[in-house]
Amino acid sequence: MYLLIWVITTFISCLLWTKINKKIIVGILILILAIFAGGRIYVDRDHLMYEVLFRRALFSYIYFIRKEPNIEIAVYIIPNILKLFFSDTLSIINASFIVFAFMGVSIKMIAISRKSKSFFISVFLYFGYLYLMQEMTTIRAGVASGLFLFMLSAYDEKRYKTLIFLLLLSFMFHYSSVLFIVIFLIIHTKVSYRTLLIALCVSLAIALLHYNILRFSFLKSLFPKVQEYNKLQDLEVGDKLNLFNFHVLFSFGTLILFSIYKKNFINDSLFDILLKIHIISLIFFYLFSTAQITFSIRSYELIASYQLFLYPYLLFITPIRFRIIPFIILIIYGIIQYYYLIDYSGIFKDYQSWITI
Repeated sequence: MYLLIWVITTFISCLLWTKINKKIIVGILILILAIFAGGRIYVDRDHLMYEVLFRRALFSYIYFIRKEPNIEIAVYIIPNILKLFFSDTLSIINASFIVFAFMGVSIKMIAISRKSKSFFISVFLYFGYLYLMQEMTTIRAGVASGLFLFMLSAYDEKRYKTLIFLLLLSFMFHYSSVLFIVIFLIIHTKVSYRTLLIALCVSLAIALLHYNILRFSFLKSLFPKVQEYNKLQDLEVGDKLNLFNFHVLFSFGTLILFSIYKKNFINDSLFDILLKIHIISLIFFYLFSTAQITFSIRSYELIASYQLFLYPYLLFITPIRFRIIPFIILIIYGIIQYYYLIDYSGIFKDYQSWITI
């Protein structure tokens, strides 16, 4: 079923090369992907957790924050708005999943349609990784990650009031959005590529030396779940993080290519922002890698939506006659991502849905 939806969405995204209105194509993709993600039941590891959260949100706010002190306000607000339209708890829970899915998918798809250098490549890569890991799993991060794409546009266009509004909005969905603030502060200082690369080397050294920076008290206040992750690490719960996994190796490979050919985009301010975030994301990955595996990976995934804007630039590092080469590389990358998540990782079960036709 996952493969079928991927094939369908890939085919629909190809229609952009026809005379069909772009808004219609985007609307159809949003509808298919949101219903598929929002209608799922128990196919991912987080589904039961969110079902419990939505159920608890239907009680008083005092009860909710006492039971879930580290959960964002949006998880409480959305089910209670839906309570005005549905009378039974199960319908409210199902509708909450649908709403989160529509928000996560539509925000990303609209951002891609407006800013991506290749709509097709962005959609293809989106389904194979971020759609599965966010809209189908970490639904709060899915919304925040989508808002991050709009923040990139707002910052690039110097619409700082919009940027601040989007940052505040993202906090309603995921507290780790504090990483977005750090990213924009770093970029705003006009930090050089050389400085970022040195920081990347330092962060890699910290990771190899297994020094856990999350034990600093000020970081505990920024990330409410840090203490839980540290306890899990102390108990050695979970797998060891692969510091050079497939995603990271591909990120390093693209970093090298973009560093060589960045003169091709010297007048593209968005590219400069994206490439710096590319390096910063690797720095965060290694700095957080000594914490429990979940925190490091999910922090990396929260930021990773920028790749939907950055990776299509690979198509423009070569002359037109050789453009098929980076195109094939990106397609293979997307296929490997999909195969790993669906057929190898064991993260997803066979698709089931409460929606019947």
